[in-house]
Amino acid sequence: MEDIRQIHLFDGARMLHYRTDRFKSTRITIRFALPAQEQHASALAAVPGLIRYTAKQYPTTMQMERKLASLYGAGFSGVSTIVGDAHVLSFTISTVADRFALAGEVISRECLQFLLACIFEPDLDENGLFKAENLQREQRLLIEDIQAVQSDKMAYSVQRFQEIFYAGEGAAVPANGTEQQVKALTADSVTAAWKNMLEKAEIFVLTVGDTDAQSIAETVRAAFQKTQRNYEKPVIAKHLKSTQLKQFHEEEPLEQCKLNMGFCVDCENEHVFKVMNMIFGRSEMSKLSKVVREKMSLCYYCSSVCALKKQTLMVFSGIESQNREKTVAAVRAQLEEMQSGNITDEEIAIAKRKLKDAYLSSLDTPVDIAQWYLPQMFDETILCVEESIAKMEAVTKEEIVACAQTAVLDTLYSLGKEQS
Repeated sequence: MEDIRQIHLFDGARMLHYRTDRFKSTRITIRFALPAQEQHASALAAVPGLIRYTAKQYPTTMQMERKLASLYGAGFSGVSTIVGDAHVLSFTISTVADRFALAGEVISRECLQFLLACIFEPDLDENGLFKAENLQREQRLLIEDIQAVQSDKMAYSVQRFQEIFYAGEGAAVPANGTEQQVKALTADSVTAAWKNMLEKAEIFVLTVGDTDAQSIAETVRAAFQKTQRNYEKPVIAKHLKSTQLKQFHEEEPLEQCKLNMGFCVDCENEHVFKVMNMIFGRSEMSKLSKVVREKMSLCYYCSSVCALKKQTLMVFSGIESQNREKTVAAVRAQLEEMQSGNITDEEIAIAKRKLKDAYLSSLDTPVDIAQWYLPQMFDETILCVEESIAKMEAVTKEEIVACAQTAVLDTLYSLGKEQS
């Protein structure tokens, strides 16, 4: 038995209920989305951890873990991410399905009530602010995460590239902000960020499991009754091409140079865009992999990613420094091949088959299902896997070529040694 329902909760909040008895677990996610802003990034990034590890009813980590253990070993997570131009805070709880509760209790309801209590009643001091010792812990953890990115040269190159490519847009904002901003956090600023999340964020609730949709919806509505809502819908805007090609190189004594390229693509049909990207560089059978990496031996790795709402295409590669210009030319040449219509029926068939396999694998576990539907929180129409497969398989070669023809190189970024 499977049933998918959308439910309007209140202004700026909706719920997607994926009811299924295929799994032995239940998963509930509450997502808060706000416009991504550099000055508020670190304060928002601190909120998930402050909510995850302690709460008013569970003021120590030990008490929190004991409560989760009593909920049949429930898993509880809080994450800060940038999605398009939005800063998204996600809170997820998962546990066994209600039918496996030993005493017949509705464990999904208890988990949801626990999750909402943590979100609405965090561990605050007598002044109504997050406690100093908890904030200091989060500052330390955030700084460790920021430093870990700086140490991982691939992750660092992607972050720096996006900051340059999307300069002036929300997509350029690092999810954790900067180390300097984290160090400057105060109890006042983080508490204000938490309140802002509750009052102004667009909210998306996703449930996966054999649960009662109406009961969950009513519980969530009741939790927000005391909150004065004045939500600001995040707008994910199409990236506008720069007036001239942006080129940046950062000197690092690396054995493997990181070369990242950003293209603007004027294609609003995400199904066409996905097929085009799969043929271009998304799989081991793509043009970038077979020609640039294997045949020409220019890259250790070379693949492309499309940001559908931003209408951008990004190519990430690892190369020898002396091959920088050759690699740029080779990548552009493969795109020009597609723009000229040099795409075989076999390439299209392989791309569609790989996409279909990836789509179908989104039904394998509750986590996979969540990863399919959560990115659609900004879409007016939410598509199930079967609907997306039908639209993807209807894509024509003419549409793929037309999409490729709109791609224009916008930004080049490299990290490594200077060319000899």
